[in-house]
Amino acid sequence: AQLRGSNNFSFEAEVDLVVGKAVAVMGPRAVLAAVPLNITGEETDYEFKSSWLLPVLRENIRHTELAFFSEYFLPLAAKCLTRSQMSGQDGDKIGHKTFEVITYQIWSLLPGFCNCPTDIATSFKSVAR
Repeated sequence: AQLRGSNNFSFEAEVDLVVGKAVAVMGPRAVLAAVPLNITGEETDYEFKSSWLLPVLRENIRHTELAFFSEYFLPLAAKCLTRSQMSGQDGDKIGHKTFEVITYQIWSLLPGFCNCPTDIATSFKSVAR
């Protein structure tokens, strides 16, 4: 998966398929432990080499822990939204749009987490807030 972002790597679709299958079988928590997203909302550049994971996650998350969205993605979405707003105020149009897109991509993961979550009884309240 680390080769996915490198130059002259021609098996991107195959990596996406394999990582997607891993997400579907093992869940996003396990996959992101092995293949980090490397997005914090505090980046000094706009080269997100692992951002390809967001669409792969979106297409393959289901039957997993809803709590993981609350623990990992919800704070990240908040940081990216804040960063987008701050970049807009500072006149940084590229930063504003980049972090806005990442925020939307993170929120697009929520329906997958809501597709037959394994911990709905314990986690729904934290997401609903």
